[in-house]
Amino acid sequence: MISYLLDTNVISETRKPRPHGGVMSWIASIAAEQILVPAVSIGELQIGIEKTRTQDPARAESLERWLASFAASHQIWRWAKTAFESGAEFRKKHRIL
Repeated sequence: MISYLLDTNVISETRKPRPHGGVMSWIASIAAEQILVPAVSIGELQIGIEKTRTQDPARAESLERWLASFAASHQIWRWAKTAFESGAEFRKKHRIL
């Protein structure tokens, strides 16, 4: 099975009021278990939520619930030193070339 490692901008596109149709169509065409979400993207999105929290706490709470739901429904790709060392094997296994 082919897996797809999503970039932060692709993940955040799914939350926009008017997301790009092509992005949404592509995501709908693949199984949730094929989607890999980098842990660093979760961190980047959380930073954005914290920035929002200072100006609009209610929106930040909404975004936080969305992010928790998104993260719970997809595989989180956690990178550590050992993962970088064996990254080529992982990429081959998941056909991320």
